[in-house]
Amino acid sequence: MSAQHSRSDSGSSGDLLVVDAPGLKRRPCPSSAELVAHVAVHCGLDDEERKREGERPRRAAAVPAAVAALRRSWRRALSAALALALTLVLLTQHRQLYRHAQDAVAHAYYNLDPAMLGRSEAAHPAPRCCRDEACAFTGAPGQRAAVVTYLRDDTYLPLMQQLDCTLRRSNPGLELALMHVPGEISDAGMALARALNLTLLPVKPLEFRNTYESRYGRNWLKVRALGLTQYHSVLLVDSDVAVAGDLSPLFGLPTEFAAVWDQSRWLNRHRTVLQRINGGVFLLRPCAAAEAHMLQLLEQHPKLRFVHGTAEQDFFGWYYRYTGTTLPMHWNCQATQCLAGNLTVGGVEPRIVHFTSEKPMKGPQPGQEGHQFLCSLQELEARAAAAGGTAAAGGSGAASGRSSRSRSSISSSGGTPSQQP
Repeated sequence: MSAQHSRSDSGSSGDLLVVDAPGLKRRPCPSSAELVAHVAVHCGLDDEERKREGERPRRAAAVPAAVAALRRSWRRALSAALALALTLVLLTQHRQLYRHAQDAVAHAYYNLDPAMLGRSEAAHPAPRCCRDEACAFTGAPGQRAAVVTYLRDDTYLPLMQQLDCTLRRSNPGLELALMHVPGEISDAGMALARALNLTLLPVKPLEFRNTYESRYGRNWLKVRALGLTQYHSVLLVDSDVAVAGDLSPLFGLPTEFAAVWDQSRWLNRHRTVLQRINGGVFLLRPCAAAEAHMLQLLEQHPKLRFVHGTAEQDFFGWYYRYTGTTLPMHWNCQATQCLAGNLTVGGVEPRIVHFTSEKPMKGPQPGQEGHQFLCSLQELEARAAAAGGTAAAGGSGAASGRSSRSRSSISSSGGTPSQQP
């Protein structure tokens, strides 16, 4: 051979150093198929045996491939199961998650704009019909105060009956009025309001579209309450509230506007959200000039319509941000967010309970939060019977008087009745 070997420097016979031999060429290792063919030629294997011998390496190689494919299938199945579970969670919580996303968008769109933090007197000087102590209701001759609610259709008629019953029970003698757009409530609904001896206040419609919640667009009718100048003071409430205590202290407050912070529950704990007020209870001092000013602002500055927010609720909060009064939550206790038994989370008896989530359309239900402050079905039936008996006893003249009151004309300036009893 031409290959040369030499011993290592250590002199050990076992350590050989292979010296490079350029003349040698390394033969490539044969493949398994070549080996099988070689064995078949020299050992006399037939074609069938040759075929079987050639498939064995392929079968051996297929085993790891099958295991890898199984692992991949298992991972895909696990991923699909996790995706399905996540989808189910999102479907059950989609409304809450969607609402959080809307809140984030509204926060960025409105709260990052300095002009939307609150109405400044320098930028938007507002007319005022009273200031401080002059706003307080004293009961002097000629002063009227009322609780005013509103309906845009018949949906909340059962809730209006609860409002009427709880108000008469807790504040007998306090006037309850219904603000409405003529033609929106059915004849049966209007007949019920008359039978309950509600003061009917027809007003012009006011509505702007809303992407946050489409029904919020109809709540702009609350602006019309500022045009009810036949009253010195108005406690404007949603029809889904129950009055649980004396309301007279509210009317005597030395302020032109008052409302309660919106409330929310997070991780089963109660807290008060300070970013906005809740629109369920507003204390107002009607002022036609203020109503006209609001309508002008809404016309000239469309962003103030809070299309991507809570509509009139955000607008009133913006308008009275620096001049209004914030009330404790027991004046507008949102049932599922505020109550801890018969008291608020602050340990105070609620004066007004607001059913913002679950509406008590079928009357009080055992175990439901806030339902202990509702009138029982027996009380509602007794109230309806008494109202019906009064209407019948009043004769056609009384019914005619109430009918003429509901048909009183709407003034062009404020949308209020031109004549009131």
